[in-house]
Amino acid sequence: SRRRHTRSSLVSWARRCVQETGINAEYMGLFFMERKAPIIIGLNGGAGQIGYSLLPMLASGETFGPDQPVELRIFDLPQKMEHMCGIVMELDDSRFSLLVTVKHGCTIEMMKDVDYCIMLASLPMLQGEQRSDLIKKNTGLVKDFAEKLNDLLKPTSKVIVVTNPANTMAWVMSRFLTKIPKQNITALSMLDHNRCVYQVAKKLKGDPATVRNVICWGNHSKTLYPDLTYGTIGGKPILSLIKDPEFIYKEFIDIIRNRAFMVQKQRMQTAGFSTAAAVRDHIKYLHKGTPPGEWVSMGVYSTGKEYGIPNDLYFSFPVMCENKKHEILDGFKWDEFGKVQIETTVKELLKERDDCTSYLTALDKPKAQFCQSNLFTILIHEYTCLLYTSPSPRDQRGSRMPSSA
Repeated sequence: SRRRHTRSSLVSWARRCVQETGINAEYMGLFFMERKAPIIIGLNGGAGQIGYSLLPMLASGETFGPDQPVELRIFDLPQKMEHMCGIVMELDDSRFSLLVTVKHGCTIEMMKDVDYCIMLASLPMLQGEQRSDLIKKNTGLVKDFAEKLNDLLKPTSKVIVVTNPANTMAWVMSRFLTKIPKQNITALSMLDHNRCVYQVAKKLKGDPATVRNVICWGNHSKTLYPDLTYGTIGGKPILSLIKDPEFIYKEFIDIIRNRAFMVQKQRMQTAGFSTAAAVRDHIKYLHKGTPPGEWVSMGVYSTGKEYGIPNDLYFSFPVMCENKKHEILDGFKWDEFGKVQIETTVKELLKERDDCTSYLTALDKPKAQFCQSNLFTILIHEYTCLLYTSPSPRDQRGSRMPSSA
C-alpha cells in the first residue's frame, strides 16, 4: 500500500502487536521514542567481580532508566584482556536494547570524555596487613590514575571512587584530578546505607523498600556512624518502634561496621554484587535525583562549613540530589553519643589524610634519594590487582587469604 502511515496509525499497530503477540509494551514504546544521546560510563578495573555484576545493571536500564541508551568503556590490565573479551561476549549475548556500544582495552585514553568514571581498581590487603598498609599501597595507584585522567575528563564528568579506603582515595583523586570540581568526585557509602536499611527492616519484620532516611556519617570504616535518629519505616519513626537501646547504640552499629568482614569470612572474598548494587544506587540517585523528602548517604567533599567537619575531607553526609548535583542537608542534630562517634571518625579521616600526604611526598622524591619509593611504584604497575576482583591468594593449605578491608 502507498498509504502514508501517520504516527497515530503506527501507534495503533503497536497496540495490536502488544495485544496479539504479547510483545513487551515498554519495548514497543522505546521503539517509537526518539533515542536520547547515550551516557558514557567508564570502569577502571571493570573485569573484576564488582564490574562483572555492575555491567548488566548499567546496560539494562536499571541505573539510568528504560529510555536512556548507554555506552560502556571497560578498562583493565593487559593480562585481563582475555577475561574481558568473555565479559563483552556475555553483554552481546544478553541483547541489551539500550547498550549502544561496548569498548574494552588497556589504554587509559578510552576514558576520554566519559560522563561517569567508576574507580574499582585496587591493590589487595593481604593476610596480616592493616588498613594503613592498604592506604599506602593504593595511594600511589590512585595518584597515577588521577594524573592520567586529568587531561581526559570533561569538566562535567563524575568520578565515583570504590577503591578502598574509599573516602581517603577520593581525597587522593581530588589532589591530582584538578580539572574537574572536587564536588564531582564522590566516595561510595551507599553500601553502608543499604546495609542499614536491611537491618532495620529485618529487626522490625518490614519491607526494606519502606525504610527511609537513615544516615551514615563519616568514614567507610569501623568508625562509621550509622544513625537511625531521623529514619522511618512505613512512614513511622524507627526509634518509636525499636525500644531496645542495646540494639540502637551497640548491636546495630556493630553489625554495620563489621558487615564487610562478616561477608568476607563466609565467602572467602569481599562483597561483590552487593557493592555493585550500591554503585548502581549511588549513580542512579546522583543522575536521576532523590525522591522528594528523602535523602541518601554519600561520601562527598567537605568545605568546612557543614556540621563543623574539617575542610578538605571526603565525609559521608546525608544528601539530596537534583539536576545531577548533590546537596548536603543541614539542620540535623547529634546527641552526646553521636558527637563522640563523629569526633572519632573525623580523627581517623584526618590521620589517613596525613598518612597519604607523607606517602605522596615520598613518591615524589628523586630516585637517588628514595629508591624504595621507586621500587614500590614499579610494583604498583607490575602487580596491580583489582578490588573485589580476582580470587584471593591462597596460603600453603590452599585456603583463601583475605583480600580487602
